[in-house]
Amino acid sequence: MMFFLTGTVFARGGQAAQQEKVVTMGLFDVWATLNPFPVNLSELSAIVQAPIYLELARVLPTGEIHPLIMESYQMSPDGMTYRIKIRENMLWHDGMPLTAEDIVWTFHTLAKPEGVITNRPSMLNFAGVDNRGVELSPGSLAVRLIDRYTFEWDLKYPMSPMAIFFRDTTVLPKHVLEHIPVSEWNASDYWYTRPIGSGPFKFDSIVEGERVEYVAFDQFPLGRPDFDRLIIRTMPQANLLAGLMSGDIDILAGGQYGTLPVSDAALARQQRHLHVESIPAFMYQYISMNNSGMFSDPRVRHAVNHAIDKQRIVNEVLQGEGVVAVVPYSSNHPFHNPALADQFNVYNPARARALLAEAGWDSSRVVSFGTPAGNAFRNAAAVLVQQDLAAVGINVEIRTYDNATLMTMLTAGDLEMATMGSAGSVEPHEPWNLYNPDGPFCFARLTDYTYAEFFNAGLTGIDTQSRAREYHALQSYIIQQMPYSYLCNPNIIHAYNSNRLSNVNPLHMLNAYRAYWEWEVR
Repeated sequence: MMFFLTGTVFARGGQAAQQEKVVTMGLFDVWATLNPFPVNLSELSAIVQAPIYLELARVLPTGEIHPLIMESYQMSPDGMTYRIKIRENMLWHDGMPLTAEDIVWTFHTLAKPEGVITNRPSMLNFAGVDNRGVELSPGSLAVRLIDRYTFEWDLKYPMSPMAIFFRDTTVLPKHVLEHIPVSEWNASDYWYTRPIGSGPFKFDSIVEGERVEYVAFDQFPLGRPDFDRLIIRTMPQANLLAGLMSGDIDILAGGQYGTLPVSDAALARQQRHLHVESIPAFMYQYISMNNSGMFSDPRVRHAVNHAIDKQRIVNEVLQGEGVVAVVPYSSNHPFHNPALADQFNVYNPARARALLAEAGWDSSRVVSFGTPAGNAFRNAAAVLVQQDLAAVGINVEIRTYDNATLMTMLTAGDLEMATMGSAGSVEPHEPWNLYNPDGPFCFARLTDYTYAEFFNAGLTGIDTQSRAREYHALQSYIIQQMPYSYLCNPNIIHAYNSNRLSNVNPLHMLNAYRAYWEWEVR
């Protein structure tokens, strides 16, 4: 196991060989994989993958499309064809040039029947694939090479640039991976021993469940990072502030897995060397309910929503650092439906009891209620939810699991309820996986495809107005059916050591994107 306690590298005999600038970033849960394409891709995994792999572009929280590998794009007037030109000076970490051929190969490989099934919505919409993103016949995927630095793709339906470039376009090196059968990708040790990307850092080492280490890529075309080594390490959320104060970590990862507990915010702000910001985010926390089990009756699901004092959760658990939620789009989200304002204050235990009586709820039943270990907010919220539900006759038993086990049990139907959450995104299609009955993250175990119809209609709009119309209707249907009970939209309490770091854009810390090459390190 390798530890870096200082920024100095020593040669034999104890002489300092060079001064190595090291930045350590902390998060409080464990990633699943360094492979960017399996179906279980999560925000946690994306955080540790992002230093290695670069995407064509990234959609920022402002809605702006920020080119990365891509230099420019042209969309046909009907939104059905994109022509994309990439930068001509891109290199893979082994020094080989990155060309449009790598991109075309990546998409065609992932579309093969034996390929890795992904959860990337734009691939499902490529012309020439079925509803799983698999090619209809060999080579039928409509992604084609134009020249060394230009390619095109055709779509089945129109799609806006925001939707198509949203966390959807990671590229892999053809010259490295074409020699590994794609059917063996998930089991290959390639991702943990020698992954080649084109991002700002090269993979160096991993201690599974503890840390990943990277070294700066000197030839990164957007600018070599101002430090030599990046360490991303995991620790309990309760230890993040202590790590910042002691210097064990320099910056938090941001997003929902790299935010300070609100209980630590006041003390953090007292530390003169820490820069602390409370950032209104698109993140949402919710209660998942098994719509195919005990919560199959919508009256029971509505009773749960009426029973929970969400403002109490915001006041006591978040200490005011957030707002009450009713749908997966925060009140400051550009696609939030403003007509839903009267739905935010629905706390009504008497109404909850009446609905349960109407539905014939058996109050002697015990409901299994999962919560992830080490997540301070969800653990505290679970206790308050348990109290509120008990007051109306729903008795829940809290069970604690690691995040991966919790997700597996939910999708298998082995839990009836759980405290869950997502970092959200400015892209309104982001909650799709929660509502896709055929997807891996449909924790509510839905069989109703009406949600999918709204999501698909919203995804295929090429202008904001037409997309907003569909997502507004979706939110109304969510409130009608209440498949999940949304609790709140917490702010992200982000912090970093301002004695060491500067030029860190707080908006970049809301999702997996980090502009490491912009950071200045002392």
